Amino acid sequence: MLEKPRIKLYKKMMVATAVECLEDSTAEYVIFEKTSINTPLGLIVIAEITKEGEVLVAGPSTNTDMKFIVSKFKKYQLDRIFIDGALFRKSIANTMLSDAVILSTGASYSPEINNVIKDTKSFIDQLSLKPYKTSKYHDVKRYENTLFLNENNNETKPIYQSLLHNEDILSTYLGLYDTLYIRGAFTDRIFHILVNNRNNFTKLKIVVKDATNILIEPNNFRKLTKIGVEIEVLNQIDILFVTYNPFSPYGYIFNNDEFREKLEQNIDKVVINVLEDLE
Repeated sequence: MLEKPRIKLYKKMMVATAVECLEDSTAEYVIFEKTSINTPLGLIVIAEITKEGEVLVAGPSTNTDMKFIVSKFKKYQLDRIFIDGALFRKSIANTMLSDAVILSTGASYSPEINNVIKDTKSFIDQLSLKPYKTSKYHDVKRYENTLFLNENNNETKPIYQSLLHNEDILSTYLGLYDTLYIRGAFTDRIFHILVNNRNNFTKLKIVVKDATNILIEPNNFRKLTKIGVEIEVLNQIDILFVTYNPFSPYGYIFNNDEFREKLEQNIDKVVINVLEDLE
């Protein structure tokens, strides 16, 4: 497994990271405050950089702790707050925590350039899902449970049980309602319930809080329209732009011009090579 890369920080920037990461950095710093958030590398501390250098960022592992850190940063009246994320932690992009998202892609994702393009487009499509317009009969935001409903009348069927390892309960009502509001995560297990029961419905709208609640494989996401499923979100995520890196730490390189061209042909976002375009 590759080591996590360090981030170059400059004078007057602030950072929240584990104390052992700071001690092993090449930057000079002053610790402003310690938090109660513990990690295998020690407590998370908030520090100001006094001399530029490279720092390993090891932050909170939960959204609750991340919200706490963001609230701490805000009292310092910073111009921008950046949250370092990863594909398996896309929940930090949720609209209750982040104002906007910068999506990073690159050769390290796969040695096949077309696989990188295809899955990057799928992630962009997920994060760009259109907002759900509440019908005159239903304001799904007030429901605390998963809910089946028919948008044109007052028919509803709340699901009070947790869907975790109980996803099959959904199959009982597929075809009886035109909309499914999923309170929690839309998982691959739910996807397979839909596929196995695709003959029971023609069209189904699924509503989730925001795109970070969609935890299905890119290939499964692409299949949803084929079985008549449309997804909308209560809160839309703002994608500022997409960065890319044609170099892989595994020793192979994509052609930069080809990579850029394929990205620009497939996604409707500004595309930036972080190693060249910002020099």
